[in-house]
Amino acid sequence: MNDWKKVRSKAIIIEILAVFAIAVFIVIGLLLQLHSNTILGTISNNIDKNFALAILQIQATVDTLTISIIALISGCVSDSSMGIVFSDYYLNIRPYIFKQKRIIAGSILLLVTNIGFYSIKWYCFLLSIFVVTIILILISTNEIYLIFNGKRLAEREIKEYICYVLSKKCGYGKKYASMYGVCQ
Repeated sequence: MNDWKKVRSKAIIIEILAVFAIAVFIVIGLLLQLHSNTILGTISNNIDKNFALAILQIQATVDTLTISIIALISGCVSDSSMGIVFSDYYLNIRPYIFKQKRIIAGSILLLVTNIGFYSIKWYCFLLSIFVVTIILILISTNEIYLIFNGKRLAEREIKEYICYVLSKKCGYGKKYASMYGVCQ
């Protein structure tokens, strides 16, 4: 198995676990909200309007900070290897599901969704959407910290990625890899 496939499969497993956790929290929040008159609903009755508003404000602040940090890091980290910028590799190429553009769009959509749930007083579901946003932020933070793992690791992963891409393109990888010693 190619080293790029190993790195990618590990990233995909983490992302699938995150998707599963997100689905679990959404289902739990929806069940708590819809069954607020049962024993499970005691949590729903204890969440007041001020607490829900504070959660909404925290979510808006964290979303804004995450977007600004991603923008700062994308602009500042300009190191590249073989024509691929490290920040672009770790934030957009390496992730399979949770690319930074999707995380930012998802966070903004979840914030707008939570504003709607706040207005209709679905506070349990608002809390579960907040937890989903926190999961997205944790994934984003993990990808941001990968940029700073070291130049050698990034160069090695980018080299493996390019070899993987070249080997998929009509056999060009085999011809040029042996010719130039790139993918050996």
